[in-house]
Amino acid sequence: MDLHKYFADLGDALCAGGMTSAQSAAYCKRLSDSLGNLEPAAREQKLASYGSPEDLAKRVLSIASKQAEASPAEDEQKANPALEHTINVDAGKRAAVPMTRAIPVVHTNEEEKTTVMPNPELQATKKKLDPVKQEMPEEEAPKKPISKRGMQIFWWSVGLSSPIWLFLAFVLAGLFLFAYGALIVAAVGLIVALTVTVIGGILLAIIGLGYGIVEMLPGTDAFFVGLYEFGLGMIVVGGTIIFSILEYNGATVLVPYTLKKLTVFLKFTIRQIKQLIIHLYDRCRDL
Repeated sequence: MDLHKYFADLGDALCAGGMTSAQSAAYCKRLSDSLGNLEPAAREQKLASYGSPEDLAKRVLSIASKQAEASPAEDEQKANPALEHTINVDAGKRAAVPMTRAIPVVHTNEEEKTTVMPNPELQATKKKLDPVKQEMPEEEAPKKPISKRGMQIFWWSVGLSSPIWLFLAFVLAGLFLFAYGALIVAAVGLIVALTVTVIGGILLAIIGLGYGIVEMLPGTDAFFVGLYEFGLGMIVVGGTIIFSILEYNGATVLVPYTLKKLTVFLKFTIRQIKQLIIHLYDRCRDL
């Protein structure tokens, strides 16, 4: 069966029955897309169940007319957004029907049914209108000003506890200064060690390799001694390279990384001390 001719005749029959050309074209396109996904045999069987284009057009128009008769008033349509998908083919209101509304789909069973296609524009609008449920943080009530008595208690508490917190502050500051100093000394020491390793390794390697080569020259009786010294020289070269890489990475990577983490810990400690002072002040505020 020629699908192009079938849908052309169906569109003409729908227009002749009172449906607008836009609605007719939309229905034919939707039906054509649904049939295009079927196998040829299944498509032919489906078209045969629909009958001729004129019969299918009569059934579509009949369903649309029943929807128009059962359509509620305009206020009820606004209250129920799902009713906006129905089609009104009344002669006086056909031009006002938007193209985005759904076209009824005819089923081949005895009981006539309609399938309402979702309207993407309507769903997008509803999503915009629906409020997003978010837990809004409650606004903190303004704190009352501290009384004169509370301020006196705060300063007396700070003054009387000064031997304790001053001692702890000196100890804590000393620990952080010691840690920073140790890291700086470690960085300088690694740089010095790197220099010594490179220079000493090069000298020892030259001595070992040179002495070994001289001992292995023809005419000497210490070939194996020279071979041993040459091997030691190669070991010194390898050790110099390995230790130089480790010392360089320790001075340029490990120490800066540790300093960064120590600074983060220092800031955290200062914040905790600040929170402790604020907590004491708030307790005095309530007195």
